[in-house]
Amino acid sequence: MMTTQHANPNALAVTATIFELFDRFGERTYSDGTSLAEHSKASAIAAKLRGFDRDMIIAAFLHDIGMLLPPGLPSKLGHEVLGADYLQELGFSKRVVEVVREHVNAKRYLCTMRMYFFDQLNEQQQRRLIEQGGPMPEREARLFEHHPYFDDLLRLRSLEVAQQANAAEFDGHWMAGLLHQHLSQ
Repeated sequence: MMTTQHANPNALAVTATIFELFDRFGERTYSDGTSLAEHSKASAIAAKLRGFDRDMIIAAFLHDIGMLLPPGLPSKLGHEVLGADYLQELGFSKRVVEVVREHVNAKRYLCTMRMYFFDQLNEQQQRRLIEQGGPMPEREARLFEHHPYFDDLLRLRSLEVAQQANAAEFDGHWMAGLLHQHLSQ
């Protein structure tokens, strides 16, 4: 028996909420002066240009959403956990949620297993990595290789190193459509 999919009635509201967060808090900056909004948009464009599928483009766009959440949330949780928990509550897929949750661990993994990766980080990023737990111990890294989204995590991290995309190329309507489509499934 064939069933029809019904759109999630909250998909439009969730999409609007995401864009509102970027409007309100997206001008916060990283240590290099890049705004969170610019970084997120450029990540999504880079994912699109590399042929990533819809869920990975969304994960690239939302991977740092935990930094956009209003102050007052538990400070002991990293932005990756805050963001993943938030996206889970909003109804995003397990894949998007887990890629957001583990993207910092992917950086830690790469700094252990591919030494050149650490050297590509600027001084500020290296200090931030230390705050986030530093390079993974090799035993932890070997376990991380069995994560169900391991390949996706490495692909996402590759965007941050080789990101050449221009945030100005970002089309908000296109991204809103992807978000709505994703949430409607």
